[in-house]
Amino acid sequence: EISNNTIINNHFGIRIAGGRPMIRNNIVAFNNRFARGWGITNYGGEPIINFNNLYGNNRADCQNCSQSGGALSEDPQFIDIDQARGIFDDLHLQSISGSIDAGDPRDSFDHEPIAETNGGIDMGAYGNTSEATLRN
Repeated sequence: EISNNTIINNHFGIRIAGGRPMIRNNIVAFNNRFARGWGITNYGGEPIINFNNLYGNNRADCQNCSQSGGALSEDPQFIDIDQARGIFDDLHLQSISGSIDAGDPRDSFDHEPIAETNGGIDMGAYGNTSEATLRN
């Protein structure tokens, strides 16, 4: 299982070489290194890809695969990045991000701040942690 990761600024985001991994609640964005940049690349597995935000990957968000339920493809709205210069200082989500409360509704979010009212886990590395962003 690959869940609740923020994967940015790489050549490949996630590479699958076999098996049937569950991939969910991730933000895979801005993977543009070396003029390539794939979000999720499948080389022979049967991944189950749900509730991820795949955005701005140079070549494609999914190569030889596809997202199903809960798929997003929108700017994650990180707090502090300068994509043009490759500087990613703060990968917390802004309160306007569509990735807030957008993860798999079956997953626990009991470690997110108590003021969460929309009933869902955030996508990305801060989902189900005390550092999850509250929606305005």
